Amino acid sequence: MAEFEKTRGPVGGVIADPVQLIVDKLRGYPHVTYELSDDGIYIHPPTPNGFPVWLVDDDPDWTVHAGDCGAHWHLQDAEEALELLVFCLSEDCRLKVEDSTFWRHFTLEARTSSGWVTEWQTAVFMIRLWKPKTVQIFDNKLISTEA
Repeated sequence: MAEFEKTRGPVGGVIADPVQLIVDKLRGYPHVTYELSDDGIYIHPPTPNGFPVWLVDDDPDWTVHAGDCGAHWHLQDAEEALELLVFCLSEDCRLKVEDSTFWRHFTLEARTSSGWVTEWQTAVFMIRLWKPKTVQIFDNKLISTEA
């Protein structure tokens, strides 16, 4: 994770082109696929049990999306957006999806020294009387946070 965070642009620590920075770093991960668009980058799940992450340039702001569940954050600072994107790709982040008869819960969790804590959560009301309760965990684990 630190290699993403240490890269800065030439003037005053400002990141010149966050999307190009991500592309440059992803070259070190040839198994990861991504798509570029006019306004950002979409990173496909890097593991079979992963979730997609993407960054959109909403000039002058940035939006980071995690998973296909509506999780997204609007940030004014490109550096903060990159840090969040790196977090979503790291082993310290996971997306938990809980299905039940009437609800589908999505929870983005962060690993702490005492376990997993909720960072973001939403739910969708869905009537599926035949659906048993299930819990699925999706994690990218692309970037190690070990020192």
